[in-house]
Amino acid sequence: MVNVDVNCERVTLEMSDGYDICIMAWKGNTGANALVISHGMKEYALRYDEVARFFALKGFAVFAYDHRGHGVEAKGRGELGFLAEKNGFCRVVEDLCEVVRYVKGRCPSGTLALLGHSFGSFVVQGYIERYGSEIDVCLLSGSAGPRPILVGAGKCLAWTLRRVCGKRSRLAFMEWAVFGNYNRRIESPKSKNSWLCSDEDVVARYDSDELCTFVPTVGFFYDMFCGMTIVHKVENMKNIPKDLPVFLFSGTEDPVGGYGSSLKELCDCYREAGIENVELKLYDGGRHEMLNEKCKLDVCEDMLRFIAGWV
Repeated sequence: MVNVDVNCERVTLEMSDGYDICIMAWKGNTGANALVISHGMKEYALRYDEVARFFALKGFAVFAYDHRGHGVEAKGRGELGFLAEKNGFCRVVEDLCEVVRYVKGRCPSGTLALLGHSFGSFVVQGYIERYGSEIDVCLLSGSAGPRPILVGAGKCLAWTLRRVCGKRSRLAFMEWAVFGNYNRRIESPKSKNSWLCSDEDVVARYDSDELCTFVPTVGFFYDMFCGMTIVHKVENMKNIPKDLPVFLFSGTEDPVGGYGSSLKELCDCYREAGIENVELKLYDGGRHEMLNEKCKLDVCEDMLRFIAGWV
């Protein structure tokens, strides 16, 4: 998917609270339409380089940004895996709002699609509940629906550890409590992160990347679980514009989406909330990062097809 005819530039955008966000922008020979990418936890914008180049060659201007607490700049600040002193999840949703408005300023005409993966998909869920009328198409990768027992337990644990150890503490136990059983359906996994992708080369690169292997703070986990509680409230989902097209996708072997069951539940919740155009696709045998699986070209084509249906 890599092509030299696609230009990539780095932009720093100051948020309303003074925090600097790094945005990577890809553009081919055209760029009337725009795609904004909200990445997952423990990763960063440039992991989406191939996806961005695919869409740039299809006529999109693509913008992927590093969430606060992620990427090179957060590492330089010593803040990898920390969102904010208070209301971290809501602050990240506001960051996304400001990024989207920046992109709309650069691409005032054409379709604007928003892609969120994993943690980034929960941020996008929060965004469309508040600002959904500002975009044209929503794509959710590796996401999940309401899981009140699991989320409640995680929130309670993170709250307790935050009180005892401090919000900036980094505890391997907390990370294990959240992800420790995600490999359970994989026979002889070669990495604790094998659940991410069936392509072992992708997992090996992830495992060797210091911007992916850090332990998030207890405060991050608390903020994330608070956010998941907020976005899955029925009254909040009803705020999503009824005419916003939403494409949900993941692999049948993705533990984040309950191996498909939780993602199906999210699809049902959206339809029950009155959203008129919701599509769900589960890729047989795929794991959490469908955009890194060996069938990633097919996945990108499916996203492009969905977006094209609403241009």
